Amino acid sequence: MDDFYKGVVEFLDKHNKIQTIQLYFIGIESLTNMATKVVEQLAIEYPENVSILKRMSQKEVANYQMNANVLLNFIAGDPSKGLIGAKSYVYAATKNPILTIPSIKNSSSTFFPERDIQFIAINHHEVSNYLNEVYSDYLQGIIRKTNITEDEIYQITREYNAYKMIDFINIFLNK
Repeated sequence: MDDFYKGVVEFLDKHNKIQTIQLYFIGIESLTNMATKVVEQLAIEYPENVSILKRMSQKEVANYQMNANVLLNFIAGDPSKGLIGAKSYVYAATKNPILTIPSIKNSSSTFFPERDIQFIAINHHEVSNYLNEVYSDYLQGIIRKTNITEDEIYQITREYNAYKMIDFINIFLNK
């Protein structure tokens, strides 16, 4: 969380807290943990940029996710060992880039490795630099979208994986 906090502060301070920069955190108002304390601190320090929104329906949350320039994913673990975070699957379907911050400082991942779907930041400078790149593109009228295909999106759905599990079970039942 320190890397996230320092990176966001560095980014917001560089841009003089411009109000067009908005960070939304949805449904965390009733939680109390290290992550929510950091977000609450950011909301106090940067009230024009950081909003903590109450819980909302999945449809409402999806609207925010679809319209985001970057989605944030904290991973408690090492992404190179397959610890991805459930949000990565939902976020990938939006085709918006994912800024991933793992607790284990490793920049490789098993989730679409070597692709533009997620950027893994392992220190606060990488967080700030990535946000600066995305914001620079935004100012030039460029909205980043990832190169994930519709077929790849389908392959990470519950429906697809349920069929794969059924096929796997049927192999053993038919032996």
